[in-house]
Amino acid sequence: MKGSQFGFHLDRRTFLKLCSLATGSLLAPPIAGARNGDFRNDKNIPQQYVQNRDIPGFYIRSANPFLGVDIRNWGLAVGGQVKNPVGLGYEDLFGFKMHSQVSRLKCVECWSAKAEWEGFLFQELIDRVQPDPAAQYVYFQSADSYYESYTVDEL
Repeated sequence: MKGSQFGFHLDRRTFLKLCSLATGSLLAPPIAGARNGDFRNDKNIPQQYVQNRDIPGFYIRSANPFLGVDIRNWGLAVGGQVKNPVGLGYEDLFGFKMHSQVSRLKCVECWSAKAEWEGFLFQELIDRVQPDPAAQYVYFQSADSYYESYTVDEL
């Protein structure tokens, strides 16, 4: 009986050839060059960035409406499971040693960009507040009420 509901027909010989081909591909050894470790790049990639610049047509995307921040009233509070809870104002942040680094930012909306960032190292804040060894998570909340949490190990 020729034909089928799918508009084509395979005879027994063609069907067995296709099955053999499919089975053979499953039994084939892995390709030597396809291991993840072979594709690592240990070069100092952050050196390969373009200087920060304004890009026409680029829009600011905020998770929530953002009305601006009055830096005179802004604060950074670190509390919870820490030995030395601290409240810092905007000007206090300049008491930390400033560093500059090039980093790749990966957004939750699946875009990424490299940029030069300047500020203090998070480790310096950790050294100041001295988290309890039992602390497991760090919670961040931004001025526009966006929040995120990380495990201590991720930081």
